[in-house]
Parts: sequence; C-alpha cells; structure tokens
Amino acid sequence: MSSMIMNKRDTQTLLKNIRNAGYEVTKKVSNLPTTYEVNLDGKNIFRAMIGHRGYLITYAEGFITPRE
Repeated sequence: MSSMIMNKRDTQTLLKNIRNAGYEVTKKVSNLPTTYEVNLDGKNIFRAMIGHRGYLITYAEGFITPRE
C-alpha cells in the first residue's frame, strides 16, 4: 500500500472517477474520522480518511496513478 495527502476537491474528483470506473465506494461513519473505502475480493485496495488538512489516501500499488 502507498499513501499520500490530497485536498478535498481532488479527493472528491478521484472518488467520482473511481465510481465511474465501476467500483463500489463505501462510506464509513463512526466515532473515528469518516472514511471512504474500495474493497475488491475482500481486500482493501483504496481508503480516503478525512484529516485536518485534507484526506489521507492509501491505495494498492497500481490502483491509481498520483500526479507528480
């Protein structure tokens, strides 16, 4: 898994693109920060967790290509 920090607008665009690609994005709300997750065959391949200055994004290698 790799990780990066993204701002809210870019994260929302990324989530929209993931949904448009046919993946199911689930939103988990609890006492902890809200997270958005994508699971494939029972394995987590993407997670976006709300933080103080944006979203902490973790993803499986090759699932997304971060901008340089």
